[in-house]
Amino acid sequence: MSPLFALTSFVRESRRLRRSETVKATIVLLSLAFASAPLLSGQVNCPTPTTSSTATVGPMVCQYPFNSTVLASIYYGGNVPPGSSFPSALSSAAAGITGALNTSIATQLAQLPLPSAAVGTVSLRLPGSDTPRPFSNLGPILTDRPDTVPRKGFFLSFAYQHFNFTDIDGQSLRNLNLSTSVPDLPVGNTTGTFYGAMQSTVNFSMDQYIGLFSFGLSRTTDVSVAVPINSVSMNVNSHNFQGYLYAPNISTTQPYIPLTSATQTPNISSGSASGIGDVMVDIKQQLLGQEGRYAIAVGAQVRFPTGDSNNYLGSGAYGGNFFGLVEYRGSFHGKGIAPHVKVGYQWNGQSQIMDITKKPYLNLPGGLDYAFGADFGLHRKFTIALDGVGHQYVNTPSLGTTTIALTPCSTCSITIPGSFEATTKIPNTYTTFNFSGGVKYAPAKHVLFYANVMVPVNNVGLKSDPVPLVGIGFK
Repeated sequence: MSPLFALTSFVRESRRLRRSETVKATIVLLSLAFASAPLLSGQVNCPTPTTSSTATVGPMVCQYPFNSTVLASIYYGGNVPPGSSFPSALSSAAAGITGALNTSIATQLAQLPLPSAAVGTVSLRLPGSDTPRPFSNLGPILTDRPDTVPRKGFFLSFAYQHFNFTDIDGQSLRNLNLSTSVPDLPVGNTTGTFYGAMQSTVNFSMDQYIGLFSFGLSRTTDVSVAVPINSVSMNVNSHNFQGYLYAPNISTTQPYIPLTSATQTPNISSGSASGIGDVMVDIKQQLLGQEGRYAIAVGAQVRFPTGDSNNYLGSGAYGGNFFGLVEYRGSFHGKGIAPHVKVGYQWNGQSQIMDITKKPYLNLPGGLDYAFGADFGLHRKFTIALDGVGHQYVNTPSLGTTTIALTPCSTCSITIPGSFEATTKIPNTYTTFNFSGGVKYAPAKHVLFYANVMVPVNNVGLKSDPVPLVGIGFK
């Protein structure tokens, strides 16, 4: 081999290796970029609406009050000189309410009651008998039962339920008040205090379609997967804008400057989103119940943040729930009666929805959840199911009410309100409770139809009108 040929070969190989290393380095950098992309999305950038009568903004979390806050600064700030810190100060003052509203919505949307994986008829072997016989009770609808799907057997169901939300944390969504005061705003060569208020009517609804599949891993163990498809819509009408700038150093007789737009045109902001919600996987182990009237089981559920939390389709956080189930299979005049209890604890991870303006450093609230009730098998093909379902939310940001007092002005030629009713953010621990009643019908051996209505009992958290549910199952 000639020295020239050897040198040429060395140069070519070096170039090839450099190109190879460059390609590898590029792949590594791209991989790191994709892997770190979720970490870099530390906030939701809500589009700034215009002063048009209708403004549709991006993600659902931007609908209210964030959108309305920015819009209000346009209304209130019409007489404020360009470059003033007024609009940003007003937006910051109301940002906390955004977090409380979004947290309440997302937290509870992630824990809406779903149809259970309860199979239909179970076999019951009583003392003194070697022959199992069917227990004439088709089981609950919104809660679970300790019985598991037989080994290599399956249960498949499809259901639909509709939510029309009316209240949040005891306040009507039809009349939400957003008021704030912002001190120390520059006004010429001095400073002043801004007082502002507006009202909003919020229409918020959700259609949910649930597919559920359970499979028997063994005689006493099964696994279930629930996949919800959610469709949410929100319409916000913001109106009755009021804004005053109080600057006593400008005029002692007329210290208030009205900022409200004379037209008072309401702003209508609407949006909708559809897609997969948070997928949940359950595993259940029966400890007692293959024979006799008592049945006990334990289980665990893992929730995956597959739903888009910025559009109220999911929670934005991983979740875990550990639960226990107890059932008694009784009879009355030959009819199967099964009282049951379920107790669990919900843990949630970090979620962006806790504060859409920065990284998700806070955990989504969780707490104790429980259900109790009874099923009445009036016929081997027909069961009435009654349940109470409760969810606890520990130390969660909630909406409260307060008043903002305006500085009195006896010399003003314009009428100044004494105070504004305001919505504020407060930490709170509360438990939602719902009553559920429905029926199950088995026209054939492997088919189940069910219908249910869930009625909220207490007005805390995100409250809905009575929730209808219909479904079909195959076992």
